[in-house]
Amino acid sequence: MSKSWFWLPALLVVFLLFLPLIALSCAGCDPGQGKAVPAKEPGLSAREAFAVAWPEAQRWNTDARLCRVWGGPLDDGGRSGEWHFTFYRPPGPKGLLPPDRIRVHIAGGKIAGTRNKDIPNFSRPEPSKAGVPWLVDSTEAAGSARERGVVLSGGRNRCVASLYAPQREGEGVYAAHWTWELQTMYGTVMKAKYVIDATTADFLGPTTPPVAGKVGVDVPGNCGPGDELEIVFRMRQYGEKTTVSGGRAWARVNGWDKVNLNDGGRVKLSLLKVNLTVRGDAGNKGFPLNFAGTGPDLAPWYFIVDAEGRTYGEDRWLSEKSNRYPPRNLGEVPVQATAANTLNLAFIVPKEIAGPRLWVQWFGLDGNIETAVIELGN
Repeated sequence: MSKSWFWLPALLVVFLLFLPLIALSCAGCDPGQGKAVPAKEPGLSAREAFAVAWPEAQRWNTDARLCRVWGGPLDDGGRSGEWHFTFYRPPGPKGLLPPDRIRVHIAGGKIAGTRNKDIPNFSRPEPSKAGVPWLVDSTEAAGSARERGVVLSGGRNRCVASLYAPQREGEGVYAAHWTWELQTMYGTVMKAKYVIDATTADFLGPTTPPVAGKVGVDVPGNCGPGDELEIVFRMRQYGEKTTVSGGRAWARVNGWDKVNLNDGGRVKLSLLKVNLTVRGDAGNKGFPLNFAGTGPDLAPWYFIVDAEGRTYGEDRWLSEKSNRYPPRNLGEVPVQATAANTLNLAFIVPKEIAGPRLWVQWFGLDGNIETAVIELGN
């Protein structure tokens, strides 16, 4: 037999072994033969997911009450493929501590699991506010945020949503109503949090001070040490309906100094301290309760801006260390305090900072940020 024919049986065996794979590959090349790719199911709104979770909570306990909702990531419409609902059972006459609670997980429009112990971050409504209704769905909360320029999804942007039960007055943002908190992220990096009242649909604002805004037309664009600045800032009263009024405050820079920080013989940074006097008005009502504020109910805030526009926020820990006597920080000064309170604000800035200015910002009555600039000089 010729050597050229010697390999023919072996080649035939290899061909027969690979024939099924070739057939599958060809089938995949023909659109008419392949299976249709299922379309991605749209997510649910919080209300739609709640309708799935509620019967399960009722089966667990007929007295079940909702205390928290969490979902995400959201799409642009405020819907998500996954939602978590935490329910609790009010304590009985003998006072069960802690109350029984359960978490229901919704995924793909169905119950994906339940958990009824060791639930972290558990909080339940203040009993006197347990009857406050939850009216605003996640879709409406997302729409309110989008109107303010919040990016919910797209690229590396994503957003998660939490719905918090109403708490006691004085506990900040979650005072009187159910409250949506939208936490935006870029990849895994936390960005801003935005708060929407889930009873009234009011946009309550970001929970951290932004560092950019327009210069208010009713305040001097520039003033200097020794000049007293009058500020009219937004205050809220929480009740059946959230109402807004104007709080009044006065601020004056008395002076400032800068001390270099020694880092192993190389000085790169400096501690800049601004000596500030603030006073409020006895007629101020509602939130914020003090000159620091909490959540979106912020009092006026301060930061340093250099000649090139870079910003440096207050270091509150160093501010406290810079004040030997009360008040040691702005949170210790009530907005109703009519007496002048003087303290230092501390900022970490570059050693060679040029033309430092103190920016004062606050939320005006219309919800927009207003700004005053205090020239510190060299």
